[in-house]
Amino acid sequence: MSDSLFSSNRSKILMAPKGVNHSEFDSPYVPVDCDFTDELEYVAVKKILVEIKFDKTATQENSVIGYIVDIYTFQKEEYVKVSDGTTIRLDRLVQIKILDQKKQTESHCNINGACQIKHR
Repeated sequence: MSDSLFSSNRSKILMAPKGVNHSEFDSPYVPVDCDFTDELEYVAVKKILVEIKFDKTATQENSVIGYIVDIYTFQKEEYVKVSDGTTIRLDRLVQIKILDQKKQTESHCNINGACQIKHR
């Protein structure tokens, strides 16, 4: 998995689509590009370990490390669910970075999709 790359830019980093006005944090959902969603689905299907940076508030960025376990729509808004239980609205994503699973972490997943990630 250490050779995994995003198909759209052939790199380990995928920036979120432009056009989201993060200064208006309570703004209505802004649909993201389908190609971006396809990249997220690729990461989920391949069970690739990623670091996801996202806007927590209008002025604060947060990040989480894990596996994308679900991409779903709720009340006409799209979300991604990470293996640690974090749920992020897609228009709040800033960057997704593929991590080298063999060097960075060791993971153990159960039948329900919950994973424990141990950093070495």
